[in-house]
This record gives sequence, C-alpha cells and structure tokens, in this order.
Amino acid sequence: MKVLSYKDDGNEELLEEHIKKGLELIDKAKESKGIKFGERIFKKYKRKSLNRNYNFIECLKLAWIFHDLGKVFYQKSDAKRLIFVGHEILSTFFFKKFLSLIYQYDMDFALFSVLYHHHAMNLKNREIKMYIDEESYKYAYEEIFKGNYFERISDILRNNNSLNKYSQAFNDTINEVGKFLEEYDMSIFVSNVKNHVRHISEELWKRYISGTEYAFKKLCLLTTSILNCLDYKVSEENREVKKTVFCEASKEFIKYYL
Repeated sequence: MKVLSYKDDGNEELLEEHIKKGLELIDKAKESKGIKFGERIFKKYKRKSLNRNYNFIECLKLAWIFHDLGKVFYQKSDAKRLIFVGHEILSTFFFKKFLSLIYQYDMDFALFSVLYHHHAMNLKNREIKMYIDEESYKYAYEEIFKGNYFERISDILRNNNSLNKYSQAFNDTINEVGKFLEEYDMSIFVSNVKNHVRHISEELWKRYISGTEYAFKKLCLLTTSILNCLDYKVSEENREVKKTVFCEASKEFIKYYL
C-alpha cells in the first residue's frame, strides 16, 4: 500500500519518506539560530504551564508529522497527478484530536502552523475548493485506516528518542478518527471536519491578531515559517520546484536560520 505526499507525471513521494526527511532536517538544525530562538521564546511561553516535560523542538517535530496527514484522503491509484487542496484542514483535525488526548493545549502554536502552512494560498479559498470524492474516502477507510498504514508513522515516532512517548497517543488518535469514518458517511464527515476546524481557526486567529500573548504570536510565526521552509527543502529533492519569490525567501531563511 502506497500513500503519497506528491504525485505528478511519474514523479512521486511517499508520505512516510516525506515525514522522515523533514525530521532528519530538524535534528540537523537543532543548533541553528531559528531553533535556538524558538527554544528561548518557548521557555517564556511555558512559564504559565505546569507541564514541562517537552520542548520547542518536540512541538516542531509533532507539527511536521501531522502537517500532511490529511493527504490520506486524496489518494487515487490511477491518477497521473494528485491534488491536495485543503489537506491542511484535515491535518489540523488529526492534530487537534491528538493534542486533546495528551492534554497539551499550550502546543496550540504548533497547531497554528499546521493549519496555516499553506496560508499564502488563502485558507478560506482552499476550504471552499476542498474536495474528497467517494472513491478516495472509501479507500482511506478500507485500505489506509483498516489496513494499518498508520503503523508506519507510529514506527517513526517510536524510533525517535524525543517522540516515542507520543506513539500511543498517535495510535489512539488514528483509532478515534477511524471510528468516526466507520460511523458517518463522507458528506457528514467532511462537514464536521470543516465546522470543527473553522472554530479552531477563529480561536487561533483571534489569539494571534488581538491577543496579548506575545510569546505565542512569535512561536506561531516562527513555527509556521520553519514548517514552510522544511516543506520546500524536502520537496526540492523529489520534484522540480518553480523559481518563485517564495522559494527564494525559503532558501534565504534556511541559509541564515536553519
């Protein structure tokens, strides 16, 4: 069973490989300016939290693991090209469920980065255009969820020293979403996801724009920037990336901060 994070005219990338490569880049960048700045801000942010058994880099890694999970609902074996418009909405649904299971609500800046990692493409517009057909939905449930595909992702967490403590919560998240798929048809599932994530988006955006948690705002911006640049860097290895202002900005950010 293959689950792809990218497919276009013969070129393809496995989702689990995309995740592994990004985690490797994060580990290589742990002494970088960007990560160290994140750790400093995170310490200030966590002063209000009683739970101190995790750090900024763990939050970043978890955001990376979840940021493309929504793509499991867009798989088509016979398609020459896969389109994943709105996958970040589904990824946020997964991640929010996971965070509620581990009771880490002060990781919301990581949730922000997952939801807005395609912000330049307009989140509201992507929600409107978000489309999952019956075939892909059925395949996701019958083959990916029931076929134990997520064991591959769970193995990635188990084999990572800083993430293995989250593997059971990840499995529980997948089981809960799987039960939701079993109980509801596609239209109800999609409607529930959109409504749920719309509420999440409103709350996060309100905190980011009009709130006074300045450490939270900095962490939102930094984590989203790092996630975007990691996505660009990993993608560059497997596909032809168009030269755009965004790509050039990503290269500059990676050069000086990662």
